[in-house]
Amino acid sequence: MLQNENIICISTMRWDFLWTRKQRFMDMLADRGNKIIYVEPICSITNLWKRLNESRSGVGSRIREVKKNLLVLSPSLMLPAFGRFEILDYMNHRLLAKVIIKLQSKLRFDLPILWVYSYSATHILDLFPRKLLIYDCVDEMSAYPGVRSKSLVIQMERKLIEDADIVFTSAKGLYETKKQYNTNTFFVPNGVDVQHFAKVQNDSLEIPEEMKQFRKPILGFIGAIRPWVDLDLIKYIAQANQEWTVVLIGPVAPELDLSLFSEVRNVHFLGRKSLGVLPNYIKAFDVCLSVFRANELSKTVNPLKVYEYLAAGKPVVSVDMPEVRHLNNVIYLSKSYDDFVSRVRVALAENNSRRIAERMKVAKDYSWEKLFSTLCQKIDTSLSSIERARP
Repeated sequence: MLQNENIICISTMRWDFLWTRKQRFMDMLADRGNKIIYVEPICSITNLWKRLNESRSGVGSRIREVKKNLLVLSPSLMLPAFGRFEILDYMNHRLLAKVIIKLQSKLRFDLPILWVYSYSATHILDLFPRKLLIYDCVDEMSAYPGVRSKSLVIQMERKLIEDADIVFTSAKGLYETKKQYNTNTFFVPNGVDVQHFAKVQNDSLEIPEEMKQFRKPILGFIGAIRPWVDLDLIKYIAQANQEWTVVLIGPVAPELDLSLFSEVRNVHFLGRKSLGVLPNYIKAFDVCLSVFRANELSKTVNPLKVYEYLAAGKPVVSVDMPEVRHLNNVIYLSKSYDDFVSRVRVALAENNSRRIAERMKVAKDYSWEKLFSTLCQKIDTSLSSIERARP
């Protein structure tokens, strides 16, 4: 199962930021004897202050070993270009490629597997002789806030898909749109560390002191608080019942204006917490929330947090999103703000150990180990096919 390979991962997430499938898969591959270079996203002049604020020190390229077989490359400061100017994006990535190639040469990463998450990788594919090109598509990136040239992003991603030997998507909606450009496209959803979040049900797990100050019941959210999180809905929920406490755990995007909550006393933003202690915080939640805004981006988002909530056995109330409708037997889906509040009331009234067991059972179907095994099988098949095709 995919062992002893050299893998260069061009990611869109910093290694030590919120953990997603990007870090998870590379971590698991390293454990199986593969050697990994994990390339973090480019830091531009315009978002330098944000990056420094999120605990990245310095502006030059740096390389660090985070575990056996896994190196992380943090690129140097470059020009702003995200989804705006192709020439700047091209220049940035050609400069980045030089750094990667130098490291690749030093490590003797001959004919690696190139594993990419960014459409911008199209700018450097010609520089990397490779055994296999994998594109793992986890979002509709042309729908991201801040993208000025949607057509440019779509064009670049389409080329990446066509060039890839194998494409994975985290959502069925993404699968339907991407498979038309590459027949070797597969749906592999997001998953969960089942054992880690199941700790919530252990009586010995301690609730953090800062959570003990809040009045019950507590409605909780975990994850990055970005423009796609519906803060208007959060405010509406909080104002619907002043006896409820709403707690949001995760880094808040600097561009968000939290003055919206200046007069709302029962909403609390606790900031980012490490993955290791998230079960402790979730244990204090009476109901878990998934509150994406209804837009083009959320149509193809497969939210990690929902699977984590389920693995914890907690009641979940979510806005109606295509990628979670298949979970309607174990989560509460809402069609409007009023309906969301009604669903919260139903969830709070729930007191049934059978429902806890049902949620945790469903979560097991989405364990990272299961999904990783499926993914590796597809890659092994592609590698074998390419090997057979060689003269």
